[in-house]
Amino acid sequence: MSRNYKIFILISIIIISLLGGVLGGIFMKSYSLNSSFRVPLFGDINLGSDYQSGSLIISQPKNVVVQQNDRISQVVQDGQRSIVAVYDKKTAATKVAAGQLDLSSYYLVDEKIGEGLVLTNDGWVATLIDVSATDDFVMVDHGGKIYDIEKTLYDAATKYWFVKIKAHDLTAVQFAENADYEIGQLVIAINSRTASVVYISDPNFQTTDSLVRSSERLYQVVKVNNTSLGAGEFVFSLDGSVVGFYSEDGIVTPINYLKLLLPTVLKEEKISRPYLGVHYLNLYDYIGATELQGALLAKSNDSGAVEKNSPAALAGLQEGDIVLQVNGDSINKSNSFSKLILSKVAGENIELLVVRQNEDRRINLTLGLDK
Repeated sequence: MSRNYKIFILISIIIISLLGGVLGGIFMKSYSLNSSFRVPLFGDINLGSDYQSGSLIISQPKNVVVQQNDRISQVVQDGQRSIVAVYDKKTAATKVAAGQLDLSSYYLVDEKIGEGLVLTNDGWVATLIDVSATDDFVMVDHGGKIYDIEKTLYDAATKYWFVKIKAHDLTAVQFAENADYEIGQLVIAINSRTASVVYISDPNFQTTDSLVRSSERLYQVVKVNNTSLGAGEFVFSLDGSVVGFYSEDGIVTPINYLKLLLPTVLKEEKISRPYLGVHYLNLYDYIGATELQGALLAKSNDSGAVEKNSPAALAGLQEGDIVLQVNGDSINKSNSFSKLILSKVAGENIELLVVRQNEDRRINLTLGLDK
């Protein structure tokens, strides 16, 4: 047997071994994917009638799983760039020996007292942490840059602080253009160090059992299936936009409740919410012979249907009126009366479609400022 022939045999064995390893790895990965996620080794996933009332076929399911994992990773990375950490402010030691490293003014990750979400690239941040004593705190961005706090504004309705820091090049969060979410939709709870994939269990969860509601209160939130997330974590959808802020018991406060305040925060540096001054029942919560729609103005045990001297009273709204629309937007489970009112700004002119004694009326009024 010639020397060249022996070399050829040796090279052939090495190549066959490498190919066998690659094919074995692909098989094991496919088997693991199949075992863990019930994704078939070959072919499509046919959910058939198990998917709601129709049939759903997923072609190339492995590609779907891999693409979703890649998307989740990208959302987490982008989301963490929009998160800042809050620390008690440190000051450098007054005396340090020559050549000695002074760590007294440095911050450790575990020393942070909370986090904030960057709303604008010029330094407006939202956080649950009370940083009203501005000289006592600093914020640190994803890259480790430290910022002093200039100004704070408190929103009692959401219990969040708007904080202005001395920055001009932050990575601002992406707001959703369409905030309509669905049951079962995957979302990601993110903080500066970790992330958890959860799903929406109720996109229109109500935070009160009271039947009579106020036009100035926030009742409609998003509920997720995980109740062990940390207060103040930020929830993102898979398109990279922020859904809201996790508080407790699976409740996520929608980001739009803060987004609506931004125009006056940026322009006038103050919190401004609109005021209508009514109490109402959600008629769509009632089940009967006919389908009911809209909001019925009604009194409660401690308040009238229409508050005295309110914009609603001045416009002539009365107890028993049924409000069907606000500026052409219908009142329903996805768009409650208070949600539609709070999507406006103080001083804005609005038109209400009202039913009174079986007659449609269009009532125009100017929203006041909620004090």
